[in-house]
Amino acid sequence: MTRYRPLIMLAVGITFIYWIISIHSPPHPYPKNIAFVQSKIFMEPKPDGVFIYIKDDWIYLTAVWKEYEVIGDVRGVVKQYKRPLHLLLSSDNNFDPNNEGPITHISSYYHKNISNPTSDLEYNENNALAILYQRLENERNQYVLRLYNLENLEDDFDDFNMILPGTTKIMSFHVANSLILYSRNHDDSKFRTIQIPINIFEISKKKNEPIILKSSEPGPLQNVIRVMQAEITANDELWNFKVIVHNSSLSEDSDRSQINNWGTKSLIAYKSPTSKKEEYDFVQGMTMNSPLSIPKLIVVTARNVTTICIALNNALFTFDYRNTTSSEQKSKSKEAYTVGVEHLPLIEEWPFQVIGMEINPNGNLLLLVTQENYILIYKRANANGESWELKMVITAPYLDFISQSDLYELDVIAVRPINISKLNLDNNNGIKNTGNILLTLFDNGSVATFHLDKAEQEMKLWFIIRRQWQMYIGMLCVVLAFVWNELN
Repeated sequence: MTRYRPLIMLAVGITFIYWIISIHSPPHPYPKNIAFVQSKIFMEPKPDGVFIYIKDDWIYLTAVWKEYEVIGDVRGVVKQYKRPLHLLLSSDNNFDPNNEGPITHISSYYHKNISNPTSDLEYNENNALAILYQRLENERNQYVLRLYNLENLEDDFDDFNMILPGTTKIMSFHVANSLILYSRNHDDSKFRTIQIPINIFEISKKKNEPIILKSSEPGPLQNVIRVMQAEITANDELWNFKVIVHNSSLSEDSDRSQINNWGTKSLIAYKSPTSKKEEYDFVQGMTMNSPLSIPKLIVVTARNVTTICIALNNALFTFDYRNTTSSEQKSKSKEAYTVGVEHLPLIEEWPFQVIGMEINPNGNLLLLVTQENYILIYKRANANGESWELKMVITAPYLDFISQSDLYELDVIAVRPINISKLNLDNNNGIKNTGNILLTLFDNGSVATFHLDKAEQEMKLWFIIRRQWQMYIGMLCVVLAFVWNELN
């Protein structure tokens, strides 16, 4: 029996290590990984904005650098890449323009195609991109809006320039349903609107010169416009988060003098204690308080459902617009918004900050990207005010595992849910996956896809060992030391 003691000791040690590995099951399931395509296409620095558009069997990836130094001159750069969906992505770039100044704002929107009026309205995605950049001509400051047609399947990329009226600084900018909405510094109006012509890209084929816009409307033209204002203030003890909705109704018979009369309602007043981080300065030999870290607001809106989600550190605020208030309805009408507040769950990396968010067109699938490259996948039955439920979590170590990145960690810069069932794909390409697919884009241009309808609960053995390999090597050395002792 004595001669078998080393083997018994080795078997017990290996069994104990395997038991430690087996209990490291994930707290949440993760979607099944379909593919990972490594392709380094992005230049340094990282792009400031990334927009993904899907058309049939094609992926159009548009990357925007707000400021990029070209031979001592700072300009905005826009690049677009395209590749068949079944091949995911390649480094073939067919579009590489330079703007005449730094880019200040970026917005994607849905542009109705007049050549295809019978398109599927249920799945219409943002198919146009609006780039606002600043141009200095002599001593005159101009804001130029360049519109890109992401749906163009030809070799030439459709774009058109529009010069906005005014020269003062534009503070906020957004385009929705071909309506430009922006606000200026030191302006009497809360915002201004400009309607983009429905045939703007047809005009661009006939006219090369930019359109000079003479004026803008200082408020709504007809019906109802709601402007949501979110602000953060902080002091030494608390930082406050407020969401205020401004409602303005204006019909064709309304008095134009009442255009700036707004109804204001506060939806959220959220407070959280601030924590100053103490840092020891070895040069001065004293402890100093670092500046307060003000959280950044991340906002997304659903395309076909009026759902707005705001992420703030570990809190998620959801606004679901329930009714279709018209200009004839009064303030006594049914409450327009359902407001939900949820605190994000504890995960391995805590505390964390949400740095990216994406929602599907129907408003029932939400993706959150944290600062540590964790992807949280939330689902709900419908967008009628129901609360979100955390279904799956993609951890940063798992992303490193599937990317086989040993030298450095890849950062997630964009995520996109895709409903494959609604796309006209060529079945001859061997695409077997249907349903909801997650497209994940990394900072070097690599892409990973996951099946959001197929979850995997058990981690792969090699992934668990690789994640904590230092600990398992130490445990194995201890077991081998005991076995060596028994042999001698």
